[in-house]
Amino acid sequence: MVTFNCGGKINVVRTWGDYIGVGCSDGWIYLFKGEELLWENKLSATYYRDPYNDVGVLSMDIGENFIVVGTNFMDGKVYAISFDGDVLWYKQFLTIVGCWERPDDVVAVAIGDDKIAVGTEWVNSYVHQLDFSGNNISTFKVDGYITGIVFWKDFVIGTDRALYFGRKRERLNVRGLVPLGNFLVVSSDSGIYTINGGVKKIYESTPLFAVSRERIILYDKELIALSWDGEILWSCEVERPIKILCDGGIYLGYSNLVKIVENGEITEEIEVEGVPVELAENFIVSVRERKLHISKIP
Repeated sequence: MVTFNCGGKINVVRTWGDYIGVGCSDGWIYLFKGEELLWENKLSATYYRDPYNDVGVLSMDIGENFIVVGTNFMDGKVYAISFDGDVLWYKQFLTIVGCWERPDDVVAVAIGDDKIAVGTEWVNSYVHQLDFSGNNISTFKVDGYITGIVFWKDFVIGTDRALYFGRKRERLNVRGLVPLGNFLVVSSDSGIYTINGGVKKIYESTPLFAVSRERIILYDKELIALSWDGEILWSCEVERPIKILCDGGIYLGYSNLVKIVENGEITEEIEVEGVPVELAENFIVSVRERKLHISKIP
């Protein structure tokens, strides 16, 4: 296991293959490849001057060609950063109210095949589409606070009031969005839905959930595996996890512990440090306060 002490609070962790990106409250960004730290980069606010020189990282996504990072209102920018750690470009987002202006919080970013989606908030919430050079393609206002943006048959936006397919709005508040193949899984206050041509409710409550290949794994008093149609494939009694992580397998995250589940049975337990937050190929990424831990899966 590798332990890395970040300077600030860890706000966001994202993975892509065995790459692990970390964004912190003090503006530091770190990129790991497995257990190896490739680089670290400090972002500093340019809109506000001293003593307001710290900027917080709020959002991150990793694609094939670069990493995209969004910062808070101290900076209000989206950055595209190469896998070598070089800033390729950045774009600032400001809101003007009367004679006042302030950078927005960049609360969500997502990388698609040929464009980037950026969610910003202050007085209102907006979604911006950019090309890979940072040029603006479109901007439109959405209703409510942004809870997620993913690319799935173009791009999908979730807020605490609505679900958007591009600019088309559905009256469904969104807690989480997980795309996989032809299906999109949406967690809402009213239940869990799958979307493929139409919106179908497959579960009545709003449990902790994750998606693993052709199954939806959720915890609602017990661990349950559902098909896309809502059929219960299996269930088992386990202690309530803090986090469910899935790739091909199912990993239940607890404080300092991960339990691996196969076909409704716990097959292995792995000791880790802190709370598991992400999987990166053969690694479990966990966080405790300002420390990042990367544990190899046996």
